[in-house]
Amino acid sequence: MAEDIYMTHLSDLLSRKKLELNDAKGGILSSYRVTNRLLKKEGIHVFAETASEEVMDKSVEIIFRNFLEQIGTTLEDASLDDLKNAVEKTNQELKYDQIDNELIEDQEMMVEMLLAKVTI
Repeated sequence: MAEDIYMTHLSDLLSRKKLELNDAKGGILSSYRVTNRLLKKEGIHVFAETASEEVMDKSVEIIFRNFLEQIGTTLEDASLDDLKNAVEKTNQELKYDQIDNELIEDQEMMVEMLLAKVTI
């Protein structure tokens, strides 16, 4: 399953002491992909109930990229602060604050850990 690929990617990144900014960017997107898929398995639909994994993956990436564009940057050029801002806005857009589930807490913790490991 694809979430296994993304979970392996996350586990690898989280096991490192330091990360490059680009690694953190990929890790953030992986964390959203894994979280949304696991939520769907539990009957919690962040996107339409009938949305495929591919649609969910692409949707969250589009949302994340759009928030970066709104602050005047791209995923490729985003700074650490830009990423933090986009994560906050993406979480709001996905209404993660309205979901009472440990997966949301885990996702937020993973993102914080990824960002904390970035060396500039």
